[in-house]
Amino acid sequence: MVLRLLAAPAVALLTLALAPWPATPRPSRAPTPAVTTPGGRPSAAEWEALLTADPVAALQAARDRYAAEVTGVRAVLHKQERLAGELQPPEVVNVLTREQPFAVRMLWVSGSRKVLGNAVEGALYAAGENGGRMTVWRPSAFVSFLRTTDVSPTDGTARSAARYSLAEAGLGHTLNRTLSAWSYARERGPGTIAYVGSRPVPELGGKRCHVLRRTCTPPESDRFLASDPEPSGDPFATATVLLDPEAWVQVGAELRRADGELVGSYYFRDVVLNPTFTAKDFTRDGLAK
Repeated sequence: MVLRLLAAPAVALLTLALAPWPATPRPSRAPTPAVTTPGGRPSAAEWEALLTADPVAALQAARDRYAAEVTGVRAVLHKQERLAGELQPPEVVNVLTREQPFAVRMLWVSGSRKVLGNAVEGALYAAGENGGRMTVWRPSAFVSFLRTTDVSPTDGTARSAARYSLAEAGLGHTLNRTLSAWSYARERGPGTIAYVGSRPVPELGGKRCHVLRRTCTPPESDRFLASDPEPSGDPFATATVLLDPEAWVQVGAELRRADGELVGSYYFRDVVLNPTFTAKDFTRDGLAK
């Protein structure tokens, strides 16, 4: 019982996922199925033309390519979120994900918060392991059994402390949720979806990206889990997506309120696709580096 009470606050700070893109409010339904872009995968030139002609179809082509080619990602995430109306400090996190079976490891470089007086420095989740729980790492905890604890990535405390669950982290989940949300928005009618050009992105070290933007009429909230029947979190009026022009992966996302204030920003720098994994990467030994 004591361990459970002490571990519970850690959930609040350790469900900081890789910013899966928010889902649009809609009736509860199954996630977007993994289908192939009609007519097969477009060429690079065809995909760039598709960005202007049909941004949602371009997103689907990007998602299909990712599913076919990517086994995992290593990146540095620069992240900032508004929670319960309050904009949190920026965070920098080293992130490693594996697609099959899904696993994610996050190690904070800066911006980690304190739980019981000690900074949370890492989090680990592997689908099908550890009873569905994630592992939280606080190496400076005075009591040794509190340095590494197992907590739920989806309970009420977690939902009140992060926009997304660690159980749905990673660029694969990101593309799935972006496609699902934007497809539904196009079907529903209000708002706009448009390609706004290609530009260097300072937050990505000047990397040039394709930019897609969706306006939300009225403003929307997103879901902590893609399968949640109801949305939650601070509402946003515009959603901007940044796509890598070579790999087609979503390397950035930004949510803003109608007054222009930030709701959430997620920038993935130094992205490496299909990194080589070691046997320890998604174990407690790999977490406590």
